Amino acid sequence: MMNSVVTPRRLLLVALFVSLAAGGAQADTGSAITTSLLYQSWSLDTDDGALDFGQTVTEVKFKFMGRSSPLSLRGYVPIFWTDDQEADASLSGLGDAQIRLQWKRPHSALKLIAGADLPTGQTGLSEEEARVAARAMASRVLDLRLKRPGEGLDLFGGASLGTSLGRNTALGFAAAAYLKQAYDLYEASDGTMVEANPGERLHLSLSLLAREHDEDPNWDFKATLGAQAASATSITQGEASSEISEGAQLTFDAAYGRRVGEGQRLALTIFVLARDRSTSDDAQIVAEEVLGISTRSVTELGLSYARPMLGMAGVFALTQTAYRMDPSQGVNSRMTMLKAMLGKRLSGRIHLDGQIGYGFGRTPWASDATSDAWEKRSLNSLQFGLQMRYDFVPQS
Repeated sequence: MMNSVVTPRRLLLVALFVSLAAGGAQADTGSAITTSLLYQSWSLDTDDGALDFGQTVTEVKFKFMGRSSPLSLRGYVPIFWTDDQEADASLSGLGDAQIRLQWKRPHSALKLIAGADLPTGQTGLSEEEARVAARAMASRVLDLRLKRPGEGLDLFGGASLGTSLGRNTALGFAAAAYLKQAYDLYEASDGTMVEANPGERLHLSLSLLAREHDEDPNWDFKATLGAQAASATSITQGEASSEISEGAQLTFDAAYGRRVGEGQRLALTIFVLARDRSTSDDAQIVAEEVLGISTRSVTELGLSYARPMLGMAGVFALTQTAYRMDPSQGVNSRMTMLKAMLGKRLSGRIHLDGQIGYGFGRTPWASDATSDAWEKRSLNSLQFGLQMRYDFVPQS
């Protein structure tokens, strides 16, 4: 696979191409197709100079539903390109596609969802390519959009139910489970294939939604408490095998929004994640490097301001995030991200959105994932995205 480097000229060409035919998200109503492009680049300061990482992901999402049908079909297909200069390797191609079928009981808050993650992405990577994928997954700070090119066939099922606690307050409960299949992780230097057999996953969540009144409320509040547990994952190479146990995970996510002027809203958000340490019965296997499950805890605070601008809907956001990761033995990382997003309906069927973001912070780093010599390094990020949604039924 040919190595290449993300350059400002390439970014400009991609942006010009996509701006002609791609753009943004809007209210999730009716049948629609959405195309989007997100470019991310990271620059890390090291003793030998800067290391650059980049990723461009194009996504195609579709949703089909009848006006009175309780069924809706959703799909998602990513196409990506990513480059890691330190590993001297790049990856490109399709990621795993996702299909979801949802049934909503008429005149009820009950929803049932079933689906599959299809193995359309590349598996059986080389060791260098596997390292690129693992690095994108292992560091929450390098929050690349596509985490792994491909895995095996995954089956998904879930249900959600809501109930009213008052005129403008509701409580929701959701449960979902993944049944995951084995896949080829990467080909070792001796030519043997390393196979991963991931454990099943169970997700549970409880949500509270409140707002001042039904129509155009001055304030609204939403909070979700979630939990995730996974059975052990086995890694096999020839006759040898080992088992990795991923720590249980808890999350808390809350947002409070308030009107601060005509067409203007201010929102405060908080996200907290905590997870037990992942363990392995084989000291030779670095679980975080292989599977990208290094994050122990995350605390994120956000502030956003929305208002019309130049005939478009505008949102400006600031987030401050602190991370604690396993391989660095609990060394904290941090990232500050600034984003601006603009959206405009071009016609009854087409809505266009764009975003640009800049981030800066520090993260632990070592050239060898098994090394104890982790040091804090300065990190900078640039993000650029465009998205277009086409509605089959014209929207007002």
